[in-house]
Amino acid sequence: LPCVDRNFDDTSPIAEARREEDLANLGLLWRGTARHCRPATPSDSPNIISMREFTVGLDSIDRISAVRLYIPQDTHPPENRKNVLSSVKTVLQRFPDGIPLLDPVKDLKIK
Repeated sequence: LPCVDRNFDDTSPIAEARREEDLANLGLLWRGTARHCRPATPSDSPNIISMREFTVGLDSIDRISAVRLYIPQDTHPPENRKNVLSSVKTVLQRFPDGIPLLDPVKDLKIK
């Protein structure tokens, strides 16, 4: 998920030091939580946006897509996370009316 560290929204002097440290280590920051990271918006500067990996519980899943993406086993390197973002953007461009949902009867051949 492309996100922005919440330090970049804080204007306090303490946050300034954390911002500089985060900018220096942006490629190493791969784990995200809602407490530390917010979704990126079009108005955010590209140099403060990083791809993060989030853990999601099954109770948070509403729907499953019929589209399958292949994710690299190791998502720690920034290049691998950028490749995932590129794949997601490609899917969004291919399906401008919305990503197709998984149909259990048709797609999984459940009778």
